[in-house]
Amino acid sequence: MTAPVFEHLDEISAALSSAPHLLLGLDFDGTLAPIVLRPEDAAMSAETVSALGCLAARKDVTVAIVSGRALTDLKSFVHIDLILAGNHGLEITGLGLNFRHPEGQNKRERLHQICAQLSRRLLSIPGAWVEDKGLSASVHFRAAEESAKEEVAGVVNATIGSDHKDLIVRRGDQVLDIRPRADWDKGTAMRWIRDRLPHRSTAVCYVGDDETDEDVFTALKGVTIRVGEYDSTAARFFLHGPEEVTEFLGWLLNARRSAEGLPAQEGWRRLSVNR
Repeated sequence: MTAPVFEHLDEISAALSSAPHLLLGLDFDGTLAPIVLRPEDAAMSAETVSALGCLAARKDVTVAIVSGRALTDLKSFVHIDLILAGNHGLEITGLGLNFRHPEGQNKRERLHQICAQLSRRLLSIPGAWVEDKGLSASVHFRAAEESAKEEVAGVVNATIGSDHKDLIVRRGDQVLDIRPRADWDKGTAMRWIRDRLPHRSTAVCYVGDDETDEDVFTALKGVTIRVGEYDSTAARFFLHGPEEVTEFLGWLLNARRSAEGLPAQEGWRRLSVNR
């Protein structure tokens, strides 16, 4: 059964704080930044940026943000020296890594054409819109009427259909993602990142809120945390929302400092004692 993070900090500390190195992976929307109606309005709080920056600056921590957003889009929101994995891990950059999945590259033109078709077919459904992300595409319907959301799914499935068997449609939080049918997802992307770290003894922690993050929860052994409401999850622990994610990042920063005999960082002392 999935357990609340702040009731199991001793267990989490034993798994993470004593390891020589930590790979910390996080989704962006709904995890580091609250979900908003318009994706371009997303923003991390100043406290989140501070905690994330402090962790990323540590030599014993590698931070990776793994998002469904396109890499160029993700870069516009994150200005910290860390690893960024966009398009559900189809493109990865940062800290010496540079990767683009060949299947994503090969499908760029066809995905562009499909996005144009979907944009035309969804014109009659207010609040539904198509995002061409280069290596993948997303059909957003958060702003659509509840009664129209299944119609959006019908249009997408009919457009992809049997003519595009090398593409898959995955449902996320108020979005339908269209991706190349490849043996690649957020879980394989995190494994790819982990396997390229120079540290042999690396603990792994991953925090995410979306159905696509379940691929990581099932792919990696470590501390896995689901954020927000969910029907079922393979994650071991849960947090209620981005504010608690920030609290957890602050606690994690002090746990790493304590493991090397340093005092708690003053700005985050409150986070661990108020729980």
